Amino acid sequence: MQPTGNLHIGNYLGALKNWVRIQHDYECIFCIVDLHAVTLYQEPAALRGKINEIAALYLAAAIVPGIHLGEEGSAAKTIVTILIVALIFGIINTVLKPLVKLLSLPFIVLTLGLFLLIINALMLELTSWLAGILNLSFHVDNFFWDAILGALIITVVASILNAIVPDPDRSRR
Repeated sequence: MQPTGNLHIGNYLGALKNWVRIQHDYECIFCIVDLHAVTLYQEPAALRGKINEIAALYLAAAIVPGIHLGEEGSAAKTIVTILIVALIFGIINTVLKPLVKLLSLPFIVLTLGLFLLIINALMLELTSWLAGILNLSFHVDNFFWDAILGALIITVVASILNAIVPDPDRSRR
């Protein structure tokens, strides 16, 4: 899967969902292609961020069994569910998350930033709650096991990859 552009429904239905399913039945090797597979110029920093995002998503999807998305019904229903859940999650992260971060700033400072994991998990759980009200097939089973674990996996993987993958712009300064 090329790391250019944003993740879309084709990545989820065509690749990621199937890869998670077959990893236990076959010996698999999955990869995220790098610059050698890109046919158009990409800003290196943006491409690096997309690679890290895709890797963190792969790992979270494979590890967290308590996050369910679009597992019931037809493919069309799954696509609609994913698009609506992505819209809800985007709105929550754009509108509500900055307010929650501002109000919880003392806790963030006191915990040296660890409270951000709780905030990220809370945004995921809030998305799950709103999806339930709208009768969408997106659900996070448990806050303290699934939502926090999902947020933790994505945060840790992204942090590790940002530390490992060098940023050429920083080395020039």
